[in-house]
Amino acid sequence: MMTQSFQLLAIGSSTGGPKALRTIFERLPSDFPLPIVVAQHMSPGFMKNLASHLDEICALNVVVAEEGMLVRPGTIYFAPDEKHMQIDKGLKIRIVDFLEDKIYVPSADVLFSSVAKAVRSHAIGVLLTGMGSDGADGLLKLRESGSYTIAESEETAVVFGMPRVAIERGAANEVLPLHKIASRVLELVGANVHA
Repeated sequence: MMTQSFQLLAIGSSTGGPKALRTIFERLPSDFPLPIVVAQHMSPGFMKNLASHLDEICALNVVVAEEGMLVRPGTIYFAPDEKHMQIDKGLKIRIVDFLEDKIYVPSADVLFSSVAKAVRSHAIGVLLTGMGSDGADGLLKLRESGSYTIAESEETAVVFGMPRVAIERGAANEVLPLHKIASRVLELVGANVHA
């Protein structure tokens, strides 16, 4: 039985991500008790459209993150176009312009690593569909810090790249098909809601 207390849900996704995120977010209730932070690889110019589309169809508020925002329950924060997003200790958002060693912007590794540092064992990390390996190292840092980590399984991933690398590195506490991730997250946070 999990007795862990969680402060944050962090998600990384790439190719196939918008549809996967919709599948998860549609199943989360308006009283979901954690803030949600997302690094989704996206062509420049499309992040605001994705956020407003998701805002219309799910029960939570969806925004594009800005420097200095404090993350709050009931809201999903997307890293902005062509920027990295980090979380500081006070659950404050930092927007970072450019990191030389990161080819994916926004980077799930950058987000997850900052969450591991900021909240240690009090996060849930989820790595969804995508090509490449972004997010695998960050998810491992989350797991090593005591947070709970989930990788999407091959059966539902549009591209089984990012989750596969994370699983190979031992970064995932659990590997789940997409349609089971929301209900598992709700179980972990103790939300008395059926997803």
